[in-house]
Amino acid sequence: MTTLTFPSSPNSGDKYNAPNGVVYTYTDGKWVGSTSGSSSLPTQSGNTGKYLTTNGSITSWTTVSASPSGSNTQIQFNDNGSFGGNGNLTFNKTTGQVHIGATTSSAITDGYNGALVLEGGIGAKGNIHMLHGIVHNQLYVGNNAGLTSFVNPTLIIKDTGVNYLQAAVINANSNASADWVAYGDNGDDTLAWADMGFAGSTFNDANYTITKPNDGYFFVQGGQDNTGWIGGNLVLATGASGAGHDIIFATGGFLSANEVFRISNANKALEFTGSAKITTNGNTWTFDNNGNLTLPANTFAINYANGQQVPLSGGGGTSLPSDAAGYLHNNGSGTLSWNTNTVNAGSPSYSGVWILSSRPNSAWSSYSLTGTIKQIFTQGGSANDLTVGSQTVYGSQLNSGDKIAVINDSAIHTNSYYGILIEFPSSPNLGDTFAVPIVCPTVLVNAGSFVVGKEYTIVNQGSTTNWSAIGATSTYPGSTFTATGVGSGDGTATTVIGVTKLIFKPASGQRAIISNQGGMGATSLTIGTGGSGIADYIDLVSGFGGQPITWVYAGVISSVPTWYQMFF
Repeated sequence: MTTLTFPSSPNSGDKYNAPNGVVYTYTDGKWVGSTSGSSSLPTQSGNTGKYLTTNGSITSWTTVSASPSGSNTQIQFNDNGSFGGNGNLTFNKTTGQVHIGATTSSAITDGYNGALVLEGGIGAKGNIHMLHGIVHNQLYVGNNAGLTSFVNPTLIIKDTGVNYLQAAVINANSNASADWVAYGDNGDDTLAWADMGFAGSTFNDANYTITKPNDGYFFVQGGQDNTGWIGGNLVLATGASGAGHDIIFATGGFLSANEVFRISNANKALEFTGSAKITTNGNTWTFDNNGNLTLPANTFAINYANGQQVPLSGGGGTSLPSDAAGYLHNNGSGTLSWNTNTVNAGSPSYSGVWILSSRPNSAWSSYSLTGTIKQIFTQGGSANDLTVGSQTVYGSQLNSGDKIAVINDSAIHTNSYYGILIEFPSSPNLGDTFAVPIVCPTVLVNAGSFVVGKEYTIVNQGSTTNWSAIGATSTYPGSTFTATGVGSGDGTATTVIGVTKLIFKPASGQRAIISNQGGMGATSLTIGTGGSGIADYIDLVSGFGGQPITWVYAGVISSVPTWYQMFF
């Protein structure tokens, strides 16, 4: 069917050439068409809304109608050349909503899947509501959020001209929490995550009792791989760029005045803004702004690894004196002072005290001993000389004029309980004397708990312990033995907490002579240059280390620098 459109304001005599070759002339208010000049148009009156049609020879007005496809509200579309309608594409003129139904695509992997594909993007002045949203590459929120140079952003939120920018997560359940959670590749709800969140106003979760209502928190949960547990650390660190690099802790507000302390990068120290307090079980230690330490008001004790205690009285808020070299002395009346000359009243002057538990590994020298180490004092019977090869021992060399006391309360070096070695001064003066009293805290061990290879001193024989079966040659209290088994029964023995041997070694080119004095179990012998051993030792497990072993330099004798040893 061909539709003809004539000029709207013709003049009499105007002609119109139709596409079908018919020539129409406007005469007496109507168009007359003719291929031969004899045909005329049908009258227009009464034919409103109709279309002019011809079959090639007859021209007439015809009513044209077309029924929409599908059901009411379904939007029409070209369905293979015909009108089509479908329930997945509808328009509700009352609500103004266009509805697009679900897609049949089974995998939505890129922007060309889904029920609606918009290659040119989407612009919306109103809200966009959705139950689920999937963004396959990046999601940008805010003005010019996409204009960034980050390497792998998945979400960027950006705005300008505001005092602060928020990304808010809110849980309306008062007994729950709102959380931002980051997961590892092996993470789930139980493992391998870090959680930053805020608890509701009535929060009460039996799995997180450390968190109270309206508390903020940051949690880390480690994970697992095929080797077992991994990770779980909470790392707080500052980078190399920037001006300060400190980690700052504040309480009670968000002003600079609320800073309590910081971990200083420049000083590698924990720095408090005011006095620092440490409280344990109600007892408070306080460091004031001048660096003085105020002791707790309660009597307290220094605890050793074996559970023994050395009481330190005079609490009551006693303050340490100003910093000085020496040893802290308590007069028993609450006054503490630094004593630079003596350890206790009436004792000889000492230039140093070695407390093994307070010295780091770096404080000691390492010695490798090969040869015979002679035992110089025994409980009875033959001396137990030691033959060693490349035996590592830790200790230190004294200087001329040094005196020394040793508190043997731990390993001298990490995991090294073999012995503490004292090397004689290399350039002594005639008459130089040094003594080595040694304090050895002990621990009581029940039979059944002995450690094979460790030395013990019998305290209580008991009635059911077979001492000879575990290496003892005597069962009398005070007898020392090296355990060959763990033992059993009701007997008990002690062993020292720290190292088991006090070793003396002359400096290179020197010798030391030990004389038998009154049958005290000592052996006359020489160690060092020309001697029968490279060093000598005292067995500390037997209890002899408490005697002030004294050495005197006698000068060069027979061309060899010579030391003599006295027991008292």
